[in-house]
Amino acid sequence: MSMSSRMNIGENLVHGNNGQQVQEDTVNIDFNHFIDDPAADGSSHKKVRGPTYMPSIWALQEGDRIPVQFNEYDQPVDKETTNSLSHFMGSLVRSGKYCPVDISWHQLKTNKKGMLLNLIETKFDLPPGSDDWILKSFAKKVRNWRERIKKDYYDPSLSLQEQINSKPKRVHVDQWKNLIKNWNKEEAKKTSERNKTNRAYKKMMQITGKRSYARVREELKESLSGREPSRMEMFVACFSKNGTTKNVEAANAIEQMLDLNFQLPEGSLDEPGPDDVFSKVMGKDKHGSARMYGLGRPKAPTKLQPLKVGDVVHLTSIINSMEIVARGRDDTRPTLDTLDDM
Repeated sequence: MSMSSRMNIGENLVHGNNGQQVQEDTVNIDFNHFIDDPAADGSSHKKVRGPTYMPSIWALQEGDRIPVQFNEYDQPVDKETTNSLSHFMGSLVRSGKYCPVDISWHQLKTNKKGMLLNLIETKFDLPPGSDDWILKSFAKKVRNWRERIKKDYYDPSLSLQEQINSKPKRVHVDQWKNLIKNWNKEEAKKTSERNKTNRAYKKMMQITGKRSYARVREELKESLSGREPSRMEMFVACFSKNGTTKNVEAANAIEQMLDLNFQLPEGSLDEPGPDDVFSKVMGKDKHGSARMYGLGRPKAPTKLQPLKVGDVVHLTSIINSMEIVARGRDDTRPTLDTLDDM
């Protein structure tokens, strides 16, 4: 869905510049702080680098946008621009403004999702059809952020007040209280235990790190002189490195795939499908699933409500405030708290 179909007002927010070449913008600001300073509260949380606020993206001149390349499956594939886009989206999620961590993504109002899409398009030049990937990526980032803070800051053995006092600095007070309330419910605890049990059944571990399947596929295409890799080749690339896997299950699967591939008639291609080498070893794709391993999802229509005038005004205010901070036009140095409040 194009931006114009989502918002027919406030078009002056976006001015495309497809030819503009912008360098990587994964800039981290810590201002000599950590995400949560153990010395401040006596806790033992591990020190890490400061939060990523992407100031150089906020500081882009009006009309300048970073072009992001997508493949035929509507997935971003360029390493530098994809990292910039992903990190910028992550900073929006962790701010808690448009993606409250205490509610699931599907409960988020559609006009909020529309605001996120429009905000992204003021900074990135995205091709038609990219909305689906953007929204699914936001959903995953919200889920990962919630899982991360639960793992690091929630302790069911503490009293209710102690749990509330353990709030991470980057989580809003009301959202943290709602999370605590939900996590303390018996049904939520049972669900958590079931999820832990299910995760324990997962045997095969991939070795791609932060690389997406889309990037792995592009790298394979280059090594194969432009030929699309088979799902077997994708699996080998994602679950082994220099002939080494993380577990015996992945090693056995790869060995079976290579044996079957060797038996293919000379000159034939292992085309992705229900009868390819991957399916013969790993089984058919789940009934009703739109996903095929190593490939993207088919395009799905995105139904979003048009933005209201008040939403556009609020979005414009947020953009202007962050741009002013990023460019240093104000006389005060931004802090973690002031940035989180925006």
